[in-house]
Amino acid sequence: MTVFIIVSILITVVRGEYVKNGDIDLHQLFTIEDVTEFSNEVSDCIIDRSEKMWEVIASPTCPDIGIGPHCSDPYDCPVTWCRECLPEHNIFDLYRGGKKCFDMFNEGILFVKDIPKNYKLSAAQKIQQSCEISGEPSIDRYAIQEFIESLNYPLYYLDFETFSPAIPIYDGSRPYQRIPFQFSLHVVKEPGKNPDHYGYLADGTCDPRPGFLEKLKEHVGDTGNIITYNMSFEKGVLKELGEAFPEYSDWIEETLEQVIDLYAPFRGFSYYHPMQQGSASIKKVLPVLTGKGYDGMDIGKGDDASLAFFNIVMRMFSEEEIRKVRQDLEKYCALDTEGMIWIVEELSKLVSGTPV
Repeated sequence: MTVFIIVSILITVVRGEYVKNGDIDLHQLFTIEDVTEFSNEVSDCIIDRSEKMWEVIASPTCPDIGIGPHCSDPYDCPVTWCRECLPEHNIFDLYRGGKKCFDMFNEGILFVKDIPKNYKLSAAQKIQQSCEISGEPSIDRYAIQEFIESLNYPLYYLDFETFSPAIPIYDGSRPYQRIPFQFSLHVVKEPGKNPDHYGYLADGTCDPRPGFLEKLKEHVGDTGNIITYNMSFEKGVLKELGEAFPEYSDWIEETLEQVIDLYAPFRGFSYYHPMQQGSASIKKVLPVLTGKGYDGMDIGKGDDASLAFFNIVMRMFSEEEIRKVRQDLEKYCALDTEGMIWIVEELSKLVSGTPV
């Protein structure tokens, strides 16, 4: 019988501050950490835990473990069937409910509309509950009017797609840095005018950022507003581009001043429909306001777009597959910006009866 004695345990960690310059320097990219002491601290419970695991594996029945905070602490559980039996508009749809949702669920409260009056709810949560009870949307026409009137033409509806490789691919980039490879831009020059569409999608053969910046600067003017949905993402990417390409930094700083967030009236619940189910994401807002959405698209989420482009870069697709994926990427990103136009039009109708 061979006995192995573990003397030390080392883990290799990617250094987030590493910047690629030429060939990857593995000694600079990775750092080695000794976790022997930590491992020793937790090793005592390993035998007990492993025995319990084997009991579960050998059991003919599934463990009866209820829904609780453990479902997302410390990580989201990959098993979803536990909640699949729950009806729509259940208590876990409560906007930013957190642990409060589990407490109410354990008390037998299943629906948002049934939350007792003695529960302390935020202003947004109260609006959500009111909508669940009435079945009607909540509309703060004054706040929406303020938002609509704050828009200055021309309007540039803008959306980015990025991917974040763990091992940097391009010089001047860091591990997990967001690399923009695509944008969609719909431009409405004047109220009532049809939009012009511009786009950029890198071919995946080289660093997409220079071409991205060149094309974006070409089509975005220095007057008017740039409309995004959840502007912190686009602004963050632009700031990183300004650091990586100083020749664009002044233009980027000026451009950032033009950005307006279409997410704002929904995040603030100036408009809320019960079919949003506690979410203010564009994936929920667009179909509620316009009847249109992302269902049936081969690429219908940002994560799918990121993975698709990464596979193009890594040459995981045939030429025919690349053509199809590029079409899907262009269709998806264009819907994000065209969808924002539709949303603004619908908001305008709510307060004035006519679209902007």
